[in-house]
Amino acid sequence: MKVIVSYICPPIPIRSMDWEARMDNHDDNEDTMRGHGVSKLAALENLLEQFDGDEPECRVIWDEINSIERQW
Repeated sequence: MKVIVSYICPPIPIRSMDWEARMDNHDDNEDTMRGHGVSKLAALENLLEQFDGDEPECRVIWDEINSIERQW
């Protein structure tokens, strides 16, 4: 199980949905939980918010968030 994060840059003038995160173990259909955001980190955080916190997917998403180099 892993997280797939993509830079999709949809053809809309709003840049707040450029990144998409989803779990690769789910079928790629309309019911698949997806996180969107202005950055990779924002998309992952948005995806994490959609889980209850008890699922194993949450640990995988947290690991992915923690692997991002944060530039301060």
